[in-house]
Amino acid sequence: MGVDLVVVVKGPLLRFTREVLKFYTSRGLHTVYSGRRDGCLSPSDLAFIDALDTANHSIFAHVLSEQPPRDGYAYRNSQREAAHAGIALAVQRWAARLVLVHRSDAAFQGETAARAFSALYDAQAKLLALVRPAGAWGPLGLSPFQTQFTDYFGRYHLCDHVLLGEAGELLRFFSTHNPYYDSNRSASTTFDDGVPHNQKCPVPGPESENGMLWMQWEAAVRGTQMPRGVLDLLREGRVFFLNPHAPVFDYVSSYSHAIQGSLPLKGSSILAQHRFKVPGTHLLKKEPLGAMSLCTPKDLTYECSHLFGDHASTGIVRARFKGLDWPCPLPARDRELSGTVRKSGDLMEVRRPGDTSGHCNVVHGGGRAER
Repeated sequence: MGVDLVVVVKGPLLRFTREVLKFYTSRGLHTVYSGRRDGCLSPSDLAFIDALDTANHSIFAHVLSEQPPRDGYAYRNSQREAAHAGIALAVQRWAARLVLVHRSDAAFQGETAARAFSALYDAQAKLLALVRPAGAWGPLGLSPFQTQFTDYFGRYHLCDHVLLGEAGELLRFFSTHNPYYDSNRSASTTFDDGVPHNQKCPVPGPESENGMLWMQWEAAVRGTQMPRGVLDLLREGRVFFLNPHAPVFDYVSSYSHAIQGSLPLKGSSILAQHRFKVPGTHLLKKEPLGAMSLCTPKDLTYECSHLFGDHASTGIVRARFKGLDWPCPLPARDRELSGTVRKSGDLMEVRRPGDTSGHCNVVHGGGRAER
């Protein structure tokens, strides 16, 4: 018998991350920390991980991956490698049935969150099996935060802050063996021809690339057409949206651009944020085709079925909305390898103070979390 659910925390080891890992192990949660084997981990960081592993060996494990040939725009390759390595370790170590993957600047504080996630997934999987095409991949539970129903950022812009699913499906979603993924390139996907797109990023966002690679691989394996957009993924039962802020989950983040007020991570003096909790008029204006703008929180999920009418047949307005042009940073190392030159702010450098490697405090896509 394997473990029912394992939590995989991926990304840089922030001060906040240390507190999260201690918090999870104090709760007896089976937890994997997945990071990178590079200059960002100090001797103190390594000593902390080793000590936590020694003290909680039956429920804690860690993996430090080698740096990929290229980090990728917005560090997409590094994020993929870390997620895949963490999920693989959860399977190898504990034969995990379900895996909950989240960024290293986040935490779920609810006392019964793990059981609630398992129950929610099983209920959703049973329900979505009734509508999912035979042999189709999924389902995966996703956070709605940055999910978009527009092609402006890429065809399948699926938020990757939080993911829940069977271990095997998540290994496919983040696979480093996907034939369409190339770690020697800064991006493995391109925008669809003729579709207006984000002008500050020359390629789809990392969220879109994850979804595109997943669906490209499925279409090749099954010999089928790719779904037309995120709404089709929902309508066909391949994905569903979690409500991380449901009281039973009690999601918090140390992300520096948090929207709501702060509260302490339980058992810690470090402040966290209730991020993205209430859409508000500012979010509706900036992201009118985002999942948090169009869908409605309903207990443990976000309800989107009211969108399945006429919009579903076209994948919802194909890039008719010009969204915010979010930057898509190309790491310094990739620029040096490719000879890319920064032009007119089209590419954004992301660096920690006093460091030129450019990635140590980057959790995802240029977002920063303080060390």
